[in-house]
Amino acid sequence: MSIKVDRNYGNWTVTGPPQPYIYVSQLHGNTVHRKAWKVPCQCKCGRISMVNYQNLRRGLSTQCVACAKTRTGQIIAQRHIKAAKRLTAFGETKTLREWADDPRCTCVSVTTLYNRGAKFDSHEKIISWDGIGSQRKLTDAQIKEIYSRNGTGEAGRSLAKEFGISESLVSRIRNGTRHADITGAGDRAL
Repeated sequence: MSIKVDRNYGNWTVTGPPQPYIYVSQLHGNTVHRKAWKVPCQCKCGRISMVNYQNLRRGLSTQCVACAKTRTGQIIAQRHIKAAKRLTAFGETKTLREWADDPRCTCVSVTTLYNRGAKFDSHEKIISWDGIGSQRKLTDAQIKEIYSRNGTGEAGRSLAKEFGISESLVSRIRNGTRHADITGAGDRAL
């Protein structure tokens, strides 16, 4: 057995050698007695328990049930703190939970609203950003101009620099794979 006394496995510390135990199971309708190993361990919180040898060795058991519940409780408490954060937008002050339920809010979760807080400086954007078109750097007129300058022989690199976008985006606009709804590139192929 590779598990040694006084060795740590997560929050468990092995306090003694593995001990065999017999358990009963059913196999094809027959009662079968099987042998397995349990290891006496002490958790960092002080609780002593017999832990399944294979679970300990594979890292499937790293702490006692009470410590696992405490960690789960901490995660739930963090979620409640996020949900209780207050935000003022559209002249109203509400918690993130209340904003998530508001019809003007475009997202479905409190966590998404909370994470958007680091992304936007305006509370109205945090609540109403739809993620579509809001990040676009180009106006419809600029997209049409890039598309119309396609046959002039102008380099994509100079257009990219002029409009502050990547060369690949210029290429996709020119060949009609990006913003075809604005340029009418899809209509041309018909």
